Amino acid sequence: KKDVWKRQRKKKRKVEKEEKERRDREEEEKRKAFEEEQKQKAEEEKKAAAEKDLAKKNARLKEEKQKAAEEEENKRVKEKQNQKREKEETENKNKFEEEKQKKETEKEGKKKVDKERKTRRKRIVP
Repeated sequence: KKDVWKRQRKKKRKVEKEEKERRDREEEEKRKAFEEEQKQKAEEEKKAAAEKDLAKKNARLKEEKQKAAEEEENKRVKEKQNQKREKEETENKNKFEEEKQKKETEKEGKKKVDKERKTRRKRIVP
């Protein structure tokens, strides 16, 4: 009877030990699976953050490039306007000079004609 009891007890302990080992293995597997899942989540979040940062950087670069292009365009337009204004000013100045010269020439011509008339009158009178 004692031997039977010992065997049963021994068998029971063995079964309990195997059950405990099985539970421990399952727990370890669950833990490892959980850790792996957490690791993957962390990597995905890191990757998503990196992509987001890259997108922001690209957007900023694009905006800066567009701004520079707009500034260059504005500069070009201003330069064109300045050239146009300078051309108009030069043309106006030249027209003014021509008119002035024309008037002076006409004045000199009148003076010459008046002088000739006076000279003719003087010649005729005496």
